[in-house]
Amino acid sequence: MFRRLREARDLSQENVARRLAISSSYLSLLERGKRPPTMHVIRRLADWLDIAPGLLLLQSLEPETLEPRQRALVEEVQREFEKALSSNDFTSLQRTRCE
Repeated sequence: MFRRLREARDLSQENVARRLAISSSYLSLLERGKRPPTMHVIRRLADWLDIAPGLLLLQSLEPETLEPRQRALVEEVQREFEKALSSNDFTSLQRTRCE
């Protein structure tokens, strides 16, 4: 997910690492699946995308391990996230702000 987000925005690892306040080497580990992201990184990424951190956490769930109703919901959210990721347009997933 990290690499796809970075490449969709045509950004370098250094640029994304700086935005997330992590090292480039840690970002490289995240991109290769060698390390799981910390909650701190998930929050910063969610803030950058202006989406709820829970949407990012849902991407790591394995739907086949869930009950049917939960599975359907998680699969729907994952499909929507995948569409947003593919189009590099997260506006449909953005948080609603109370004025």
